[in-house]
Amino acid sequence: MKITGHRTEAVYRRYAVVSEADLREALQKLDSYIYGDSRRAALDDRRVSM
Repeated sequence: MKITGHRTEAVYRRYAVVSEADLREALQKLDSYIYGDSRRAALDDRRVSM
């Protein structure tokens, strides 16, 4: 809730319904923002090899 800015758990729960694909995409975007595209490429390569 600190990250999203919701003040109550009831409001947070209303909007906390997301798919696994949406979560992965959000984390990839955050990682790219923080570490740059070079790290994202490394993560993509690792995922393909798994």
